Amino acid sequence: MVKGCFGESEEQRRFCLKKNRHCGIKRTMVLKSIILGIIQGLTEFLPVSSSGHLVIVKNLMGFKSPGVFFEVLLHFATLLAIIVVFAKRIGKIIKSLFSARIRMKNGHWIVTDKNLRFFFYLLWASIPSALVGIFLKSNIEKLFSQPLFVSIMLLITGCVLFSLRFVRSEKLHEHNALSSTMIGIAQVFSILPGISRS
Repeated sequence: MVKGCFGESEEQRRFCLKKNRHCGIKRTMVLKSIILGIIQGLTEFLPVSSSGHLVIVKNLMGFKSPGVFFEVLLHFATLLAIIVVFAKRIGKIIKSLFSARIRMKNGHWIVTDKNLRFFFYLLWASIPSALVGIFLKSNIEKLFSQPLFVSIMLLITGCVLFSLRFVRSEKLHEHNALSSTMIGIAQVFSILPGISRS
């Protein structure tokens, strides 16, 4: 008879070892999840592609995602942070949806409320990414399991950021249809892991 963790039988010993191994795996998963959460939080608001860094770190740690729920949860804190930071602006937009009026002038619809106008431009800029996400979803998802591709995209992001040092920046005072279209096109490329959407 071999002395076990909780008794003296071999069966109890095997059960104990199996349980300890399972607990060790769970602790490792929790630790890796915390690391990924920290990386997500640190890189989300920087122009360095949080998704790209997550793919690289996951690969280095040998981390296999438990499922879609985990991925959603990983970005949930980011969503909360965005809501808190832009709470005032979001509140104004919601208010304008119920109070602002749209009138017609010379055969064209005129939106006088700037917050409602911003909301429409935001929707317009989201259309290209939504269409690409719907029709190319499976192809894009495969790219998230290719660290080499992600590394190349991160290098491209780095080159773009470096080149911006030599470009004169001009502040955009107000959005219009053209700027929203350009932002929408840029967002399509940012769907690729490693390309920053910032």
